[in-house]
Amino acid sequence: MERAIDTKSTERVKFGPGELSTVSLNSVLILPQVRQTFSKEGIDELADSIVLDKTSYLESEVTSAAFSLNNPIIIASFTDLSHAHRYIMDHADHYDIEPQVSFDELADRFTGNETSLSILIAGNRRVLAVMELASRFGIDQDTIDLSAVAHENISFADGLGLQLRENVYERPPVHDEARAIERFYRDIEKQTGKKPVLREFATRLGFSETKVRDALTFTSLPKVIQTFTDRNLLSYSTVQSLAPLADAYRQFHRRERPNGDAEQLTEDSLVVFCNDLVKPLLSGDQNKKTSATIAKQIKNKTDEILSSAQYQQGELLFLSQSEIFGGTGRARSSRRLGTLAFGVLELQLNSGDLDPAVVDRLEKLLEDAKKKALSVGTILELELGIA
Repeated sequence: MERAIDTKSTERVKFGPGELSTVSLNSVLILPQVRQTFSKEGIDELADSIVLDKTSYLESEVTSAAFSLNNPIIIASFTDLSHAHRYIMDHADHYDIEPQVSFDELADRFTGNETSLSILIAGNRRVLAVMELASRFGIDQDTIDLSAVAHENISFADGLGLQLRENVYERPPVHDEARAIERFYRDIEKQTGKKPVLREFATRLGFSETKVRDALTFTSLPKVIQTFTDRNLLSYSTVQSLAPLADAYRQFHRRERPNGDAEQLTEDSLVVFCNDLVKPLLSGDQNKKTSATIAKQIKNKTDEILSSAQYQQGELLFLSQSEIFGGTGRARSSRRLGTLAFGVLELQLNSGDLDPAVVDRLEKLLEDAKKKALSVGTILELELGIA
């Protein structure tokens, strides 16, 4: 039951940020966050929205009066070296990366004239937009101050919670947010030694239980399957709905190949299935693009695998050879999909319809592929003793 509120009280109740601090742009330490990608177009639009008078700066010197950042950034403000170091280490542990700042570097920031450290919790897009405006109008970044809501000596866990809740103006990609939720969930499980109660965990983040449950389901799938969403090949909801199919494949492989790697075989089977889902989308088959159609395909395949009708006189009736033979079938399926995708690109190139942005991505992809090929070649040479 909600607590009754005394409506006769004369004390005023304020909703909104507390006392704002002012922080120098270049003094704010920016660490990897929930949002992993930033749209340049989105940053440019945000930068435009910060400019109050879009003509005055052409006629006179640019001053603070030309801009308005209505939504302040959120920072962790540390006046204690040990708290700052703990935050940095917990951040590195959470994202499974090396600490972004060494203890000695931190100690240097707490000597001399500087006796505090500011770390960005939320507002990465706003900071990038301000940097864009500085470049656009020739403003020295050393002269820029930002309004900020400061949380003194905050823990990383509490800072992450603020970051997840604060991403309401433009949500990060749903798959990035799902991974952040899952990492936070595991952090709490590691700290407490038990799984968090879903309702309490969701309430702490300000999310619905369904949103949190879907995030944990999505991140339980193999990373390569999650990548189908990262690359905009399959929707988040489609990939998330593959969890029952993954369980069905896992049961099948454990029963049929007890000495095999059930997890790897399950991943291989899922890749083959996802490739089959993507092929009609690449080929332009409109009848197979609807979410309802895809959902039905997933359900039918799940039922098919679990059904005892797979067997008749010792033969598998419904599962394709690609699904049965794991890595070999996966490679064959991926080659077919790659050939189809390459054909689509060739068609667009020959017809003059290929987006220049896609060309840029292809160039980067080729560079990465060459680096990987050279790396593999070097490893093989070392193993053969011919390097």
